[in-house]
Amino acid sequence: MNFEDAANILDPETSLDTLNKIEYYAGFRGEDAVQEAVTEACRIAAKVLRNMVNIKPLPLDHLCEMDGWPVYLPETNCWALVTKDVFATLLTFPDGERCSANDWYKQVGPAYTFHSAYIDREAWEPCGECAPNCSWCKNNNESSRTIPKVCRECKHHSNYEPEYKFCCECGRPLTEEAWAIWRRGREQGHEV
Repeated sequence: MNFEDAANILDPETSLDTLNKIEYYAGFRGEDAVQEAVTEACRIAAKVLRNMVNIKPLPLDHLCEMDGWPVYLPETNCWALVTKDVFATLLTFPDGERCSANDWYKQVGPAYTFHSAYIDREAWEPCGECAPNCSWCKNNNESSRTIPKVCRECKHHSNYEPEYKFCCECGRPLTEEAWAIWRRGREQGHEV
């Protein structure tokens, strides 16, 4: 069971439909399957909540050293990518808007490291933004009038290289380097 399945079971908006499907597809074992699913969803939720309790806000000076990393902003319930330019450290939101990290900390509140140390890589399904997409590919230069050779030769995203290390929508690592950093943090038992 992945996080989305667990959320569908526990969310009052979706639980009745989800549990009815589980019961239907389990046939004569329907009631047992529903109970097992609810138990597993509760275990997942408890694990997530226990891990959330230990998350501490990032100090601004630490955040300023995290170029290319995702951070969670609870006030907006979204992920943002930390990006540095010549003048300041910026938070880049999923819609492409940017904000000074310094201004955000002063006016809204702190950011948090991504809390994925308890997620199995195989269970962490990509969100809609994680899928290979030409507009998020490093090789795509939209400002150029000509299509780069690497893009012309690309078939079904075979040459896809994500522009960022992590998804700005859900915080999921997108490159092997990012997965290695995530795995290292997981093995050490703390957030990356």
